[in-house]
Amino acid sequence: MQNMKAKNRNMGLDFLKFLCAFLVICIHTDFPGQAYVDALARIAVPVFFMITGFYYTDTQSRNNRKGQIRKIWNITLLANLLYLLWELCSQWLISGSVTKSLSQWCDWQVWLRFVVFNESPFCSRLWYLGALLYVLILAALAEKAGILRKLYF
Repeated sequence: MQNMKAKNRNMGLDFLKFLCAFLVICIHTDFPGQAYVDALARIAVPVFFMITGFYYTDTQSRNNRKGQIRKIWNITLLANLLYLLWELCSQWLISGSVTKSLSQWCDWQVWLRFVVFNESPFCSRLWYLGALLYVLILAALAEKAGILRKLYF
């Protein structure tokens, strides 16, 4: 089974994902000459979306839409929990208290923005995971309604 997966891998797309991951890191770090790389690096996230779309027909053929949605949900949940812990530890080390962070997260509007507008209260950089999750859910719903092909246009 493992050899079958290795044979079916598109090494070119794997390299492109590696390159895009590096470009995303470049966006979020400071280094000499960043201004020259930044314009090119901005293509990374749209390319990640395109690669996911490219593989979506494979996900459909394996009837694994729910599995893919569950996988992205779990990654999103884990990433938010890790950033929550990071924020709490940072706040505690800096001020000796976590009440400031906790009081910010008790506001219902924070959670409404999280669910409706995909604004993570713990890390704004997690928007991509939520956006990917929403797109996969919408694609699955469109497919179930029989209108997915119409959306390709």
